[in-house]
Amino acid sequence: MSGSRILAIAGRVIRQMRRDRRTLALLIVVPAVVLTLLGLLLRYGSGSTAVAVVNEDHAALSTPLGQVSAASLLVQMLEQSKDLQVARLSRDEAERQLRSGQVKAVLLFDQGFSQRIAAERRVKVDLLFEGSNPQTTAAVNGSLGRALAQAQAQMAGVLGGADGPTGLATLEIQRDFLYGGEQLDVLDYFAPVFIGYFAFFFVFLLTSVSFLRERSQGTMERLMASPLSRGEIVLGYMLGFSVFAVVQAALILGFAILVLRIHYAGNLLIVFMVQIILTIGAVNLGIFLSTFAKNELQVVQFIPVVIIPQALLCGTIYPLEDMPELLRWISAVLPLTYANDALRAVMIRGANIISPMVLVDILVLLAFAALMIPLGALTLRRQVA
Repeated sequence: MSGSRILAIAGRVIRQMRRDRRTLALLIVVPAVVLTLLGLLLRYGSGSTAVAVVNEDHAALSTPLGQVSAASLLVQMLEQSKDLQVARLSRDEAERQLRSGQVKAVLLFDQGFSQRIAAERRVKVDLLFEGSNPQTTAAVNGSLGRALAQAQAQMAGVLGGADGPTGLATLEIQRDFLYGGEQLDVLDYFAPVFIGYFAFFFVFLLTSVSFLRERSQGTMERLMASPLSRGEIVLGYMLGFSVFAVVQAALILGFAILVLRIHYAGNLLIVFMVQIILTIGAVNLGIFLSTFAKNELQVVQFIPVVIIPQALLCGTIYPLEDMPELLRWISAVLPLTYANDALRAVMIRGANIISPMVLVDILVLLAFAALMIPLGALTLRRQVA
């Protein structure tokens, strides 16, 4: 074994890599971008959560401060928490905002709360979660639990005294869910996200590599020499690849439902339709980006640039509402953000196709798929790799 020959081969690889600027950028720039996104998500995300408080307790306790409502005092202390954005609402308005996503949880103090907190050892407080996103639910549960514990300790100091109650009850939170609940496990909650993400990823990769092969084998050059327009070529390839995209979407959905036994609340036909629209957008995106690649390695290099940022910013790992404002703006232009929202709305919340939250998402996905068609035609070059 010759060390000089080994070094010669290593030197040749290094010289080739130095000439490949795209690969060098992948090694240096992309990890920095991905780590920056993670740092912004984990360090600078919003720590406050919007919750509603319904106070139906109109009774009062006799304390050194006079007649005081225990529920009102707790609400005032919760409003001082930096982790919460507390809105005082009626029961009907709180439920409406919970359904629309304006608040993530509703805390209810019912009638007679003040009397029970002075007379009983444990008092139940109803807490209703929106429940469609487990990350949001866990964050709200933690923030409210800490805030309630601090508020109760402060309230005991305020209400205690020679003339006031000396044995305040311990608050026991009774949790309930508007959507989902204990019957759903972690896989049920994340299944809508994975169904959209894997369909998008595999179809994008399949289309990019296949379209690149068409160019490298000379097929594209012959088509470009024919009377066909660039738009006709792109649309023809889009329809051909879309057949396999539909099959891929059906397999992913069928496996999730029939084999993994995923629970769902809405119509599966809507789920399948969202998948098809998303995968057609992935087909068109693959055609568009493959025109910038000269080999299959360069196609694969698009994955950390196109796919990974979408996985981080579409709400899969980190709730959109907790992201820094800059990242929320970026997520608003990513197709997986809207697919994620629509699939969760249908499968977990049971929304239908005329629901505003689903209809808007579908229209945005259609617009994305349509936009990629002219872009693919414009970038289609007569030169082949």
